[in-house]
Amino acid sequence: VFSWSRCQFLTVYQQLVRGVRKFDFRIAFVKGKPYIVHAMVSQPFKEALLDIKRFTLRHPKEVVLIQYRKYFPLKQRDSKVLNIKHNNITRDLIYQVLGSSIKDFSHNWSFQDFWSHKKSVMILREIDDFWPNTTNLQDLQAKSLSYLNRRDPQRFHEISLIFTPSTKLTFFLKPRIPWQFGNTWNALSVLSKPIREVGIDWLNDWFKKGQH
Repeated sequence: VFSWSRCQFLTVYQQLVRGVRKFDFRIAFVKGKPYIVHAMVSQPFKEALLDIKRFTLRHPKEVVLIQYRKYFPLKQRDSKVLNIKHNNITRDLIYQVLGSSIKDFSHNWSFQDFWSHKKSVMILREIDDFWPNTTNLQDLQAKSLSYLNRRDPQRFHEISLIFTPSTKLTFFLKPRIPWQFGNTWNALSVLSKPIREVGIDWLNDWFKKGQH
């Protein structure tokens, strides 16, 4: 369970160094403090924020986008009052750690705006995210393009690619154990290999369509 519940094997800082600029944190509270969680509890949320702070201080021209939400099963279980309390604690911690580097959410800011105002972090709110939910690459492209054509161009949006293994793969593919199977190493990279082979040239078409 641990192998599949963990989304990353790098720290937040290591991911930033390798080019990641947007984080989607799922939050759960343990003894009154927010932790990152994905089926299983990971690290204190504050540690991740400190990694972001350390990176942006060293690289002030880089912009990091943060999206956070309470882990959905817990949000459903807890009362509205408790959810509001947890959201306030999480928000206050973000501002406590990142402070003046945060820009309030805006659909219109450019990199130049971040640089001129000496901001490095934006907390994402009111964004549209889309999950194609398909195993076929052509279907993925068609559904995503259809979404792009009908979206509101005035709103921030994202398209998520989430690799979910089949039941059989889950049984024998353990991503933390690097043993070789035929000519292929058993790792999560195996699942994403078809995507890498297709390439991302078609993303340029999406970008051009999104400008209109």
